[in-house]
Amino acid sequence: MKNRFNDMRKAGCIIVIIAFLSALFLITGCTLGSNASDKYHIGTQGLVIEFAKTNPKETYENDEFSTAIFVKNLGASSITDNNPAVLKVSYDDYRLLALNDGPESGASRTIVLHGRDIGYPVGENNYYTYDFRAKPLTRLRESTTTTISYNLCYPYSTEFTTFICIDTKSVTNDNTASACTAETYSGGSGQGGPIVVTKIEPELQSRNGYILPTFKIYISNAGTGYVTNSTSCQYTDINDNTQMNRVRVYAVLSGQKLKCGNSDNNIRLSDSETYVRCQLEDNSASKYARTSRNYLTPLTVTLNYTYTDIEKQDLNVKSNSDADLPMTQGICASSYQVEYQGKCMTKCDYCSGDPNNDICKTNIMTAGFDFSGFSCSCSSTQCDDKAQKHGDCITGYCPGNLYCCSENMNTCDAYQILYNGKCIDKCYYCSTINPLDTDYCPKDFQFTGFSCMNISETRCTQYASSKACIKGFCGGQNINSYCANLQKIPIEPLPVKDVGSVIANK
Repeated sequence: MKNRFNDMRKAGCIIVIIAFLSALFLITGCTLGSNASDKYHIGTQGLVIEFAKTNPKETYENDEFSTAIFVKNLGASSITDNNPAVLKVSYDDYRLLALNDGPESGASRTIVLHGRDIGYPVGENNYYTYDFRAKPLTRLRESTTTTISYNLCYPYSTEFTTFICIDTKSVTNDNTASACTAETYSGGSGQGGPIVVTKIEPELQSRNGYILPTFKIYISNAGTGYVTNSTSCQYTDINDNTQMNRVRVYAVLSGQKLKCGNSDNNIRLSDSETYVRCQLEDNSASKYARTSRNYLTPLTVTLNYTYTDIEKQDLNVKSNSDADLPMTQGICASSYQVEYQGKCMTKCDYCSGDPNNDICKTNIMTAGFDFSGFSCSCSSTQCDDKAQKHGDCITGYCPGNLYCCSENMNTCDAYQILYNGKCIDKCYYCSTINPLDTDYCPKDFQFTGFSCMNISETRCTQYASSKACIKGFCGGQNINSYCANLQKIPIEPLPVKDVGSVIANK
């Protein structure tokens, strides 16, 4: 009797211990799911630039001065020697001269900074200075405003781990009590980087006797900069449309890799929220049998990208002899500046606010030209002959080596061009706006009557020989959209099996 009592007491203790461990596991799962236990993988900042409070806001011609910036790593990813960040400084070398072997405009320096973790609870930061001399002003000028720009590119990684429920019962209508059920998981307040996982939605897919784990992972750009899919700032080019707004997505479920998006895990972010579907390969799903119990298991999502932020600081350069300058002479003698409310500003900034002023008219501006969104933000390489021809970039409206261009410049897809500050399909441009533009429209192709149509790739290939269809000139939401003119399709009869599909596609 005594032995039976002892056995019962031991069994009771075991049950209590199991219950305690189960509760602890569930609590831990919930905590990781909300990132509450990780005080480093939170927030939406990566590397940031802060201007020193001592930076001058004004100076006088021929005076020497210094500017200083702090670069801080406020995210959870570290920048290492093997893959450093790159900081470039740009300024109007007509107004400023770099001192002490300072950088020429556009020169760069590499940066290495540790991210936030237990060893660096607030991240690492560094201090950089630049010495300048203000060049002499013209006799017609009493002051001018010039800008120093800091372009910071850094490779970064965002990681989000949460416990998700492998719900094998919901697709079987099994009402037995389960340890968990599938639900939408929130990304919380960020994961320590500017590109964030906003939420994860499980998709329950039933296969032959098992569940195929699949997840819709929602991603967005929570920062104010540009994102590319390049893994190194050495190869990052924000002028390359194939790189812009690209992120590589990787996901691991219980130690098993998931397939996310296309073969190279590369997805393109939209202006708002974008999602990618990550799925376990069929041949790896045997352990997710519908007869097994529901359970929690970790899912880790990793986003790799490079990020570019641009910070600018204005400097007012005054004349040493402004008392001798008659006001009737005006204060803005530069060809790229205009006077507005007693101050000098670039034509680019002025025309962005008042595009209908006569001073904003140029011979490249076509009907419907939209000046909004233009700024002095492009280099001479970006502002090439093609960009100027189509009104995407304007010379003579900015100082030094800066050019006035649209904020949307070079962000169009491969099947589009930027025209008057907007992305449009090449098919529409070549058929309606300027079919003689051989920069984008093949000179041996007659685009009259062409438009983007929902026909199959096979059909477009068949019609290409008769120049009734051309690929790479349409896109958008419908992947089967091709630039075609059905009136030019040859009238020779098609095989009987294809006639129905042609009618359907028309």
